[in-house]
Amino acid sequence: YDMLTDDLVNPVGIDNPSPVFSWKMQSDVIGQKQTAYQIVVKDDQDATVWDSGKVSDDKSVGIVYEGEELASSTEYTWTVTVWDKDGNAVQSELATFEMGLLEENAWD
Repeated sequence: YDMLTDDLVNPVGIDNPSPVFSWKMQSDVIGQKQTAYQIVVKDDQDATVWDSGKVSDDKSVGIVYEGEELASSTEYTWTVTVWDKDGNAVQSELATFEMGLLEENAWD
């Protein structure tokens, strides 16, 4: 839950060509923790532009986008799947972000 792109919920008009993702894991289990994650970002045609693959890490803040070049004025969706200490995988709801105008001559 609390999925953020560049520290914002579903931002519109971001100008960062490498957005930064973060999320929180919620559990009622004492001592539960994230042991791995996988981020998948898709464009407005539902094509995958980045799949991080399964990353064995408990990090959930400051994950930098490393996929294809993002396009101006395009909405993207992303999900994160996290694995807990017991090996169970849980996928998030969809989150979105929309790119602003990235090119210097975008207003021309």
